[in-house]
Amino acid sequence: MIREAPAVKPDTPISSVKTISVEEAFARWDEFVSAVKTARINLGSILSQSKLVDVKNGCVQLSCENDFQFNTLRRSKEYLGEISKRVFGTATPFEISMNEGGVKHNGEEKNEKEHPVIEAMRRELGAEPM
Repeated sequence: MIREAPAVKPDTPISSVKTISVEEAFARWDEFVSAVKTARINLGSILSQSKLVDVKNGCVQLSCENDFQFNTLRRSKEYLGEISKRVFGTATPFEISMNEGGVKHNGEEKNEKEHPVIEAMRRELGAEPM
């Protein structure tokens, strides 16, 4: 006689899993950064220099300016998720991206003036960006 195993029921139905909204993320972002700074001041400082871009499918999207910030935030995604559980009430995944080539995340050119040495190299030597 063959017995069937009982169906395994998940502890939490998928429909009841809380995700963070864009509005909540922007409204409570400073609180989140402060919570990170309280425990890890260096990570909180880097986080305060990054930009909250969007929240898509419950995933917080951040943008940063350089490799150091990018690598530090990328390595700390799990920790950021832990802090987000305290602040937002749900362990939120993070997606980290980097602004490259003077273009912001939304495709607009930066209005910042280039360093005078770079301008001189372009003007005098015909240097091109890589």
